[in-house]
This record gives sequence, structure tokens and C-alpha cells, in this order.
Amino acid sequence: MPAIGVSVDGRPLAMISGQLSGVATDPETIAPLRVGLAAGLHRLTITRGASSLLAPGSGGSAILNSIFLTPVGAGGQATLHVTPAARWRSLCGARLEWIEVVPS
Repeated sequence: MPAIGVSVDGRPLAMISGQLSGVATDPETIAPLRVGLAAGLHRLTITRGASSLLAPGSGGSAILNSIFLTPVGAGGQATLHVTPAARWRSLCGARLEWIEVVPS
């Protein structure tokens, strides 16, 4: 897929490209992008880079399906925990709001 730029308030966070796996029924999810924000309004910008129809792999299309915004754990807010797949049993009995399996 062509590169997709992610920025907040004009500050670049990441360029995402080469995401080839995933289909509409099983989308690929990238690792979280962390950014510190002050209270107030912010502008999230997603830009799609130019692609050349002659470059290998650039003839396809990519769909940005969802963006998840989550607060960092502070003062009783939810916290993102990343658990290696080999340690999945450690999640048993835990009170979790959401579990997502992300291929490595």
C-alpha cells in the first residue's frame, strides 16, 4: 500500500506503509502510536502519499478502516497492556474491557 502519514497538530507521528496482510473481515492492525497531548482540541491528520502505478505493489488499494483513540492510564483511566502471545494464559481471570489479537 502507499505510505500513509499520521500527524497530530502538524507534528508527524508515523509513516505507515507496506501493510499487505489483512482483508475486510480480518484487518491488519499496527502497534499503537503514542503521543502526549495537553487538554483541549487537537487535529488528527491522515495523509496518503503519492504512488506510482509503475512501482511494484502500488497498483492495489488500501483502506483505512478505523482509528482507535485511547487515554493513557493515569488517575484510574484505562491502561493498554501488551501481552506476548506465548503468555496468553496470564490474561485468564483478569478484568479486561477489551482483548485484541494482533499478528506479530
